[in-house]
Amino acid sequence: MPFGEATSRLGSFSFVAKTRFDFRRGEDSRSQENSHRIVFDSNGNYHLNYKTPTNQTEYYSIGDNVFVRLDSGHVRKKPRREVNTETWADIGFLSAAAALDPFETLLAISDPNPMELAGRSCIRLALALGEAKAKHVETTRSLPQPVPAAWREKARPMDLQGFLWVDSETGVVLQAKIDGRIEIPDRDVRPTILTVHLETQIDEIGSVQPVVEPQSVPEFRRTPPP
Repeated sequence: MPFGEATSRLGSFSFVAKTRFDFRRGEDSRSQENSHRIVFDSNGNYHLNYKTPTNQTEYYSIGDNVFVRLDSGHVRKKPRREVNTETWADIGFLSAAAALDPFETLLAISDPNPMELAGRSCIRLALALGEAKAKHVETTRSLPQPVPAAWREKARPMDLQGFLWVDSETGVVLQAKIDGRIEIPDRDVRPTILTVHLETQIDEIGSVQPVVEPQSVPEFRRTPPP
């Protein structure tokens, strides 16, 4: 479910996603951790913070303006109409769907278990690998379609465990915990193994404090020649 749809169903809330990727190819191995936080208030404004090992993006969408800071630079103010705001929020908000995409053809969802989470009624669903099925093809998205990543097309699911906690009233995923492992057959001997660990959580539903406009400098614009 995209960020915009979730805001219309829940109202104000905070969202946190933490992802860890472990890559192993022969003797070579490396890891990467990303974090994504969004605070959405009852006025329709939000504050986003996205961190990777190499950079950080901070973004505010308030009224008719947006405020953007890259790494440790100045917060710059610009008109909201110049920025596709929902795309920025969906990078983190759809991270659970992105993490599960390589497992889609073998994904099995089972064991619905009613429970409460943060005072809300929800259904916990178990994730695992099951029988092979055809990959879903998106037919409603407007063109042009993004070019598929080559490694995703080659990926072979090896293991998957996790849970989704789905809000009974709205259908929004309130929490996700996913551990998966895939093989990417990029060579005959000791191919690349990718392990993914993801945790997301929605909290403070209906109780988020208003997002406050940060101190900023105007967006630099060149003066057109006379």
